[in-house]
Amino acid sequence: MWNPETNEFGSYDNKGKTKTYFKPGRKDYFDDQKGVEINE
Repeated sequence: MWNPETNEFGSYDNKGKTKTYFKPGRKDYFDDQKGVEINE
């Protein structure tokens, strides 16, 4: 999950346990990352 208001990224497992948490130092950090946007 990504919260654009706070620029935080996190992921969790099916039990709700945090697996990843990351808050980059600059707002455009994710714009620089290669990848494919997934819209579900």
